[in-house]
Amino acid sequence: MPRELDVAIVGVLIPPLQVYRKRQNCQSEFILDLLLFIIGLAYFPFWGIFHRWLWMSYLGWLPFICFIASICYCFHLEGLTDVAANIFCCLIPPLGLYISTKKCDIDILIALLLWFLFWFPGAIYAYYKA
Repeated sequence: MPRELDVAIVGVLIPPLQVYRKRQNCQSEFILDLLLFIIGLAYFPFWGIFHRWLWMSYLGWLPFICFIASICYCFHLEGLTDVAANIFCCLIPPLGLYISTKKCDIDILIALLLWFLFWFPGAIYAYYKA
């Protein structure tokens, strides 16, 4: 069953905000997702010197993994409990959508085209339809 479009957009772009919107009385889940998201922000290249140091160290993949974990945790709390579908909706959106719906239809093609354009639209569409 598809979720609301605003849930998919906020869940992919700012996962802690969606966790807060969903569970306002559960602070531990919000804090965990917020920490994963903040660590994951180091993945993006606009952090300059810190970013270069991090990628040259042994922790190079840690921010990327934390960012993906933040998104997956957010949608796990939203009800997408199939772990494989959740992870693949984030990393390879057409495959994740196929795993969650078990159908190969026009939605898979749309997710594939959006994924080729840029990662965010493909992931948003996959989580929207999953």
